Amino acid sequence: MRSEGWPFPQPAGRLTPKVSVWMPSRIIPIPNFRSPRDSLHKSAQVLPYIHNSQEYFAFKVETIKWINGRLLHDILGTSDTTIGSILLLISFEIARGNIAESIHHVNGLERIVNLRGGIGSFGNNKHFLIKVLLLDLIVSIMSNTSPRFIQTTALTSLPSNILGIKLNRISDSPLCSPRRLEYILRGSPFCKKSIQSLQHMQDLASGQQSRALNSTLPPLTATNNKPITLLHRIIHLTATIFASATHTHPEPFSSPLNLPIAQELCQALESPTNDATWDAFPGIFVWILLTGAAASPDTSPEHSYFVSLLMKVGLGAGYGWFEELSKAMRVFTGIKRRAEGLASVA
Repeated sequence: MRSEGWPFPQPAGRLTPKVSVWMPSRIIPIPNFRSPRDSLHKSAQVLPYIHNSQEYFAFKVETIKWINGRLLHDILGTSDTTIGSILLLISFEIARGNIAESIHHVNGLERIVNLRGGIGSFGNNKHFLIKVLLLDLIVSIMSNTSPRFIQTTALTSLPSNILGIKLNRISDSPLCSPRRLEYILRGSPFCKKSIQSLQHMQDLASGQQSRALNSTLPPLTATNNKPITLLHRIIHLTATIFASATHTHPEPFSSPLNLPIAQELCQALESPTNDATWDAFPGIFVWILLTGAAASPDTSPEHSYFVSLLMKVGLGAGYGWFEELSKAMRVFTGIKRRAEGLASVA
């Protein structure tokens, strides 16, 4: 990995950044968690290695210089390529846990988008629109700020097949579902206890169950006939963190008490054992990743891992469930802000 060659094909001062998924010409890949994982998501130690490398900081400096040079020109400064380069920076910085700089980049992105006529200026490039809206949502959640673009975009104007096709995925989760999960998940890979926990979390998130009640989950127990599966452990760990944030006197996700749970959750997700389940139930996977990211220190390897996976799953939401993703993230933001003693956002 060389700073003059990654991710630029030649020195950055002479060429645009090498094409990445965040650039305007790139089509968002059809999500398929059943295929082998890429190297970034096999271990939580990979991203911190990249983020803290000399090569990344050289890339970052050169990219910012390149963007600033384009901002001196009206047309180049508001072009899709410039915006894509900013999205690439945001994707790295929010995964690094650099919240302040992520906010700074999003603020700059908002000004550029407004100068070119607003979010509607993306026209028929729906793949690019999804990328902008997704990173806006993720940064707003991690920084406890309002999203810049999602409020100016009528989600009803984003058809479920906005990217051309609608995949048969179950986007329901404890955060967003018109139906009860206990009915939806019958016959699914989730065991009876996991379904009970997920239904309990849905009731807490929707306010159907009094937050004054004790929301502590029973400890994991195994029998000779029914050992604890990794899938059930993941649901239990996530629910333990999530439930504590919904109490009448909530425990913030960022509480030190949640750190060892988040670390164990991250280790469990490094295993590809349940990837077919995440592929079929991306809504529940998003709930897990949001909870894990919120419970991990910003600059920790766990935070990078959760957020990086969240971006990957979120991009795939354009294939049938971006509206549901947006709703789930807004619900999670409300719970997170309440647990941290902050006012709700519009």
